[in-house]
Amino acid sequence: MGTLAGAAYRAQVAAANEGWYRAPTVEGMDTYTAFVRSRYSGWSSGFAIPADVVLENVQRTGSVLGGLALLCIGLAILAAVKVGRRIAAPIGRLVDQIPTLGVGPPIEIETGIDEVRELAGAMKTVSAAISERHRLSELERTVLADSDRAKDEFLAMLSHELRNPLAALTNASMVLRLAPPGEDSRKAQQVIERQTKQMTRLVEDLLDVSRITLGKASLQFEPVELSALVRDVMRTSEQAGKLAHHDVDTDLGPAWVNGDRARLEQVVVNLLDNAVKFTPARNRILLSVREGNGVATLTVTDAGIGIPAADLTRVFDLFTQGPQDMSRARGGMGVGLAIVKRLVELHGGEVSAASAGPGRGSTFTVTLASVPAPAAVARTKRVEPIVLRPLDVLVVEDNADARETLVALLELKGHSVRGAANGHAALESFAKATPDVAFVDIGLPDVDGYAIARHVRATPGSASVVLVALTGYGQPQDEAQALSAGFDLHVTKPIGADHLDRVLSGFQARFNPLSLS
Repeated sequence: MGTLAGAAYRAQVAAANEGWYRAPTVEGMDTYTAFVRSRYSGWSSGFAIPADVVLENVQRTGSVLGGLALLCIGLAILAAVKVGRRIAAPIGRLVDQIPTLGVGPPIEIETGIDEVRELAGAMKTVSAAISERHRLSELERTVLADSDRAKDEFLAMLSHELRNPLAALTNASMVLRLAPPGEDSRKAQQVIERQTKQMTRLVEDLLDVSRITLGKASLQFEPVELSALVRDVMRTSEQAGKLAHHDVDTDLGPAWVNGDRARLEQVVVNLLDNAVKFTPARNRILLSVREGNGVATLTVTDAGIGIPAADLTRVFDLFTQGPQDMSRARGGMGVGLAIVKRLVELHGGEVSAASAGPGRGSTFTVTLASVPAPAAVARTKRVEPIVLRPLDVLVVEDNADARETLVALLELKGHSVRGAANGHAALESFAKATPDVAFVDIGLPDVDGYAIARHVRATPGSASVVLVALTGYGQPQDEAQALSAGFDLHVTKPIGADHLDRVLSGFQARFNPLSLS
């Protein structure tokens, strides 16, 4: 007569037809046990492995992974220190010139960072406009009084918004220099990543205003389901932790419009961010979408600080902001709602603001012409994970910090990487060995990126090379020129690790990938 199975085994078999668990056997041995019960006879069988045998391999693997993680952290810290120092210096010089806008000498700054150069150009334009103001008549000065006040507030705000991340970048760089590898250096690296993204967002907002105001924004129209778009924005905001301190509800009905999905997402993001910014924690925010009489209506209602009646007509003006205290805890540059208004108008719609007054919340309403739902909506195919073989990559970049950090990032991902500091070095590298993919900066000091692309495409045997223009020039005409020269893709700086993976996987068919089964 056999021995009765242990209580743990009997409990597991009673709960499921198959599975595994960890528990002592009848003899008291600590084991991992897998079991299965026959659907025909009802009998079950189990197979036990001592826990020590299982955990021995896990611990060995953990030690190896831990060592690799420490190596990656060390390399990342070295790259972050160099990037932090190079970013902080030119921005500091730029910030120091803000008080002299319009009254001092022209803004001049030498930097290899394209975004900082573009920001300096925008500030130079603002400075010229301020100088021109002094030549206006008294009547014109009176008319522009409100605009001048907004510009003054913008300059003060810009100085504040730039100095905050600049201070954080400077401090984090010093921590990385002084602290040994560990928790402090890891936190400093995260600070640099966050503040670099914040600086990028500030520059992108300013450039967006310029592009949209000058009518250079390129829109790609397609049928868009507005409620689904709002849900996507909500999901992204929740994952980013933006809504953690607010009660956000939705009332979403089906509504199709003809619009640019990315730009409509920008509208929803800016309206939602504005509501969160000016609504105290734990107060309610409601997003609603409705369709009727040929009109799709999006409303964002909050229980925040409200808007005085006198300000309702100017909340969409450029550089206009709600009340801020000295801490500027709500942040921002006063361009979000201006971007919303211009984007909605580019879609042929309207946006308005309403409020019962200070302390009584506000409602922003966007109306767009609705369109019939498409006859069939294409289903998104499930994307199987892809593993790329190690690639031979060439990075052509005259800025040493940008080149070396991108090389390091690609090498950490397992690729073989070469760097070239100018156009001639790039052409010599191509002549020696043809890479799988090349990231090429456009503004090189000798041979520009367009000429490099044309030379490569004219070289026999180079048709399979993936050419990516990685540049700070981001206007639609810049992308068109890059594609015309022979580039496969135009990407604006900076490029993050996730974006880099998406770029490479987008051309995986050329790289003979191995699909995971």
